[in-house]
Formats: sequence, structure tokens, C-alpha cells
Amino acid sequence: MPVNDSTASVAELLLNGLVSLQEEQAARAEDPQVREGVERWFADSWPHRSILGSGDYDVPRGGASNEMLAFDVTWAQDSPQRTQRFLLRFEGDDEAIAPPASDSVQTSTELEYLVQSALHQTGTCPTAPLVGIEPTGDVLGRPFYVMQHVPGRVPPTAGQNVAGFVCENLGPEQRATLMRHGLAAVADFHRLDWEGAGLTWLHNDPSTAVTRQLALYREYIQRYLRGAEHPILMGSLDWLDAHVPEPVPLALTWGDARPGNLMFDDACEVAAVLDWELAALLPPGVDVGHWMLADFMVHESEGTQRLPGFPTRADQLAIYEACLGSEVRDLGFWEVFAGMKSAYVFIRVVRRMQDKGVMPPDGDALFYDNFAVRYLEERTVKNAPGLLGR
Repeated sequence: MPVNDSTASVAELLLNGLVSLQEEQAARAEDPQVREGVERWFADSWPHRSILGSGDYDVPRGGASNEMLAFDVTWAQDSPQRTQRFLLRFEGDDEAIAPPASDSVQTSTELEYLVQSALHQTGTCPTAPLVGIEPTGDVLGRPFYVMQHVPGRVPPTAGQNVAGFVCENLGPEQRATLMRHGLAAVADFHRLDWEGAGLTWLHNDPSTAVTRQLALYREYIQRYLRGAEHPILMGSLDWLDAHVPEPVPLALTWGDARPGNLMFDDACEVAAVLDWELAALLPPGVDVGHWMLADFMVHESEGTQRLPGFPTRADQLAIYEACLGSEVRDLGFWEVFAGMKSAYVFIRVVRRMQDKGVMPPDGDALFYDNFAVRYLEERTVKNAPGLLGR
């Protein structure tokens, strides 16, 4: 499925919408009331420290799902003053992008905070150290949590030219090292004893974990299609319903597994695993399928050449399975599952932009003209083999 030149105008719609959202967020970052709220929250959270002020507010580059705010806080505590950088993750001002992975939490920020807290406490994989959570919305109008800023670089994702950081100023051996460390981090949290880590509040019934997710995605897709037809996407849900694998032991899964959600240091080590909004207890294949589809997206779908040292998908699967210590089952199913999720996210993001007035009604074209839908058509309509023949 090569790059389709007809998608240029559609992609421009998405880019323009994202730029408008970034501008809206940047204006919020300059709001003095936001700064006052941040400083008040830190003063309440750190009563043993004297908060002297905050500054250098910025909106990190990101997508349309999570709104982030970066800033410095200066304080004093029985010593010369200190300044440190932090990140604040807002709850969205509408329904969360991801269907709920648990009935026990009310917001996506709470879910992310609790999952990252468990990972940090167990030392399972590197995550940004957490500062605290404000669950009520009383301080800044929406719930949020705060974490320490972690220095490092994030590989670009689709639409940003994968030959950016992943390969820029890196030799073939460094590229291979970066990908090997990223896949090892995924295997690490898949091996986590999630019961011992206190994550039993996530839906954890192996017999219903997958079917529950499929039912939720069907519900959300129908809700945000708002009466529009989408035979390929709805057909892919029927295909998934008909091919649900036999239950296997569950793992803590990331949900949006791809290099673009990893932060690496200069030695190509993983500095932090980012964005746990879609975390759930599911078979680990859900993350492997998503990772493989993301690789397809930035290479075959975007027409980007795989540079020397960047492992093939087969090589990446071998690396992951060696780190996990077992073979991935039902990978073809999980690749289709990832395609379905990605197609839904296009719909959800477009609707969010339309509701905010930053994308016109003809943005609906993105529902049907994107790499995920083209992949689903090949796999579930034309019966093409999976990306790795499994």
C-alpha cells in the first residue's frame, strides 16, 4: 500500500486542525490565572517548601489527545533556591479518547497517574517521576497530574519523517541499539506482576478482556460516526469478533506502543516510557501488533526508506520475543485490532476538532482516507496476509 498522493489535501486538514489546537493551548499557557493556579497547587502540595515563582511556560509538541504544559518552578528549602522543570498533563475537556480500561477510575489522568505510579514503584521500566495529582478540577478548571521533566529525545512519528531523530546523527549500530532498548522496555512491563503491583483495579478477567474492549470500541465508533456509514471499519470489528483468540494470561499493556512514545537519552537508552492513556490488562500481543503497524505506517505507508541499522519488523519481533522469553500468539489478529483502534482515533480526533471549530465538516474525509483504513481493507476485505505472516 504505497503513499496515496490524493491524501495530501486530507492530511493538510488534519495538520491545520492540530496547529489550531496547539495555538489554543499556547494561549492557555500564557494565561496568568494558569500560572497562579500552578503556583498555588505547588504551594499546597509542598508545604515544607517556599514556592518563589514559576516561568518559561511552553506547550510540548504533541497530538490531539493529551494537552500538556511544561514550566519551571523555583523554590527554597533550608538551602539556596532551586529551579526545576515539570510537565502537567490536563484531563481533556470532553470524553476521553480511549474507552475505559476500568470501572474504578473516573478520568484518564487518574488512570495514567496510577499506572505510572505502579511502574515507578516497582522499577519495571523508566517513567517520569510523579509529583502529584489534582483530581477535582478545582484549581485549573480540569483535573491534572504533574510529573518531573525528563531530558531526552522522542523519535518522530508518522507525518514527521522517520529519518529525523531515530536516524539523525546516529550510525547503524546506534539505530539498532535504540530499537533494541525500546523493545526490551516493552517486554519488561509485559512481564510485570501486575497483581503484586496493585493493578487489579484494571479489568482483569482473561475470559472477557478482549471481547470487552471490542464491545467498547464498537460503542465509541458508532457514537462518534454520528450516523455516518463506515463499512470497512465496521466490517473489521465483525472480523475481530469472529477471530477472538483463546484467552491467555493478561499483561499490563501500553495501548499506544511505538517508538514515538519513548524518550531516549544520548546513549540510546530508554529515559522514559510515555503516554499511558490506553493502558489496560490484555494479552501482550496488543502492543506488539500496534508496534508493528506503527512501523508499517512510517515506512511502507509513508514511503520512507528503512535506513541501515534500523531493524526490519521480523528482526524487531525476534528482539522482543527474546526479551520476553516467549512467542507472540495471534499476531495477525492484533495487527487488525491495532488498525481498528487507529481508524477509530482518526474519527475521534476529527470530531474533537470539529466540535472545537478548528476543522470544517469536510474533515470527515479523514475517516476513510488514512493508512489504517487502507490496511484494514487489505486485511479484512481482500484477505491479505498479516505484516509478518502470522
